[in-house]
Amino acid sequence: MPAVEDKNPEKTVENRSRPFLSGRTLGRARRRRVTLAWSVWIIAVIFVSFQFLLQLSSGEMISGLMRSFMLTAFGGAILTSSYYYIYTVLQVPAGILIDRFGPRSVLSAGAAVVCIGSLLFAWSKVLWVALIARILMGGGASFAFVGCISLIAIWFPVKRFAMMTGIVETVGMLGTIFGTMWLANYMHAHSWRGSMVLAGTIAGALSIFLFLMIRNTPRRRHFPIKLTGMPFWTGFKRLIRNPLIWINGVYTGLLFSVVTVFTALWAVPFLELSHHVGLFKASGITSVLYIGIAIGCPLMGWLDGVTDWRRSIMIVNAILAAALLFVVTFWVSLPFYVIPFLFFFIGIFVSSYALSFAIANEIATPANRSTSIGLTNMLCVVFAPILQPFIGWLIVHLDDRPMIFHGVSRSVTHFEWAVSIVPFLMLVAAICAYYLPAKKRR
Repeated sequence: MPAVEDKNPEKTVENRSRPFLSGRTLGRARRRRVTLAWSVWIIAVIFVSFQFLLQLSSGEMISGLMRSFMLTAFGGAILTSSYYYIYTVLQVPAGILIDRFGPRSVLSAGAAVVCIGSLLFAWSKVLWVALIARILMGGGASFAFVGCISLIAIWFPVKRFAMMTGIVETVGMLGTIFGTMWLANYMHAHSWRGSMVLAGTIAGALSIFLFLMIRNTPRRRHFPIKLTGMPFWTGFKRLIRNPLIWINGVYTGLLFSVVTVFTALWAVPFLELSHHVGLFKASGITSVLYIGIAIGCPLMGWLDGVTDWRRSIMIVNAILAAALLFVVTFWVSLPFYVIPFLFFFIGIFVSSYALSFAIANEIATPANRSTSIGLTNMLCVVFAPILQPFIGWLIVHLDDRPMIFHGVSRSVTHFEWAVSIVPFLMLVAAICAYYLPAKKRR
C-alpha cells in the first residue's frame, strides 16, 4: 500500500521528532504550558501593581516630603514628579530592550533598580540625593508595564489581548486602592521613610521571583528577535512615522492625566482643603476612582472584543469623564457623600485609555510590538512630569496670598482653576480619538 503524503510537513517533522508522545502526554504538556503562561503573567502583574502603587502614592507622601526637605508646593511637585522623568524617557528603550533580550532579564533587573532607588530615597538627607533616588525608582519601574503587556502578546491569543490588558490595569488599580489606604496609615505610624524601606524590600524580593519564574517564550529556545538587522529598523522607522501611534499615545496620556496628575498628587490636598477632611479620609475618597478604573478596564476590553464601537467608546468616555471632573473641581459645596460616586464614574469613563494599547499592538509588527507598547506607554505618562509641577506653580502664583496650608494655597478658587487644566485636556483627548481608526471586523 503506498504511503499517503502528509499535507502538513511541519507537523510531520514535529511528530517524527517526538515519536513516543501519546495524546495523553501531549495533553499534559499543553496543560503545563497553560499553567506556565498564567504563572508568568501573574508574577509580571504583581510587579505592575507594585509599580502602580509607587507611581500613584505621591499624594500621601507630598506633605511629609515638603516638611523633610523644606519645600513649597512647586518644589514638592518637582521632587515627586521626578519619578516620571526617567520613567517616561525609558519607555521606548524598554520596549527595544524587551524586543531584543526578552522580558525575563529586563523585568528582574528593573525590579532590582527599584529596590536600590527606594532604599536610597528612604535614607536620603539632602534634596539632590532624594532626587536621584526617585529617578532610579522611576527608571526601574519603567520596564514593568511594557514587559507585562509583551508577555500577554507572547503567551496568549490575540483575541484576549484587550481583555487581559484591562485585567492588568484592574489588578494595578486594586493594588493602588488598598496600597494607598494602607500607606496612609503606615506613614502615620512610621513616616514616609519607613514606607520606602518596606518598598525597597518588596522590590528586592520581586526581582528574585521575576528571574526565577519568567520565561521569554513558550518554547525552550533563545528569544528570537534581534535588535540589529533591517527588519527591526525598517519596522521601527515605519512605526515612528505613523501618525496614528502619536495620536493614540496622546489620547492615552491626556485621559490618564486624571490619574497621574489629579488623583495621584493633587486630589488628596484638594479634598483636605475644600472639604476639611483628614488625610486618611481624603485618600479613601480618591481611591474610589481607582475602583472605577479597576471595573472599567476589563469592561472596556470586553466591549472591544464583542463590538465595533472602539472609537465611539473612546470619544464619549473622554467627554463624560471631563464633565464629571469639572463638577468635582468647581462645585465645592457639593454634598460630600456625592463625591465618591463622581470619582467612581470618572474612573469608569477614564478606563477607555486601556483600548489604546490594543491599537498599539495592532499597528505594530511582531518585531516591534514591545517598542510600540513602550512608545504608547511613554505618551501615557509624559504629561505627568509636566503637569504636576505646572499645577503646583499655578497654585502658588495664582494666589495673591503667600500663606500655604500643607503645601497648597489656602485659596480654593485658585486651586480649582489650577487643576481644571486636567478636564480641559480630556476634552482635547476626545478630539484625538475622532482621528483614531475604527476597529476592523474580524
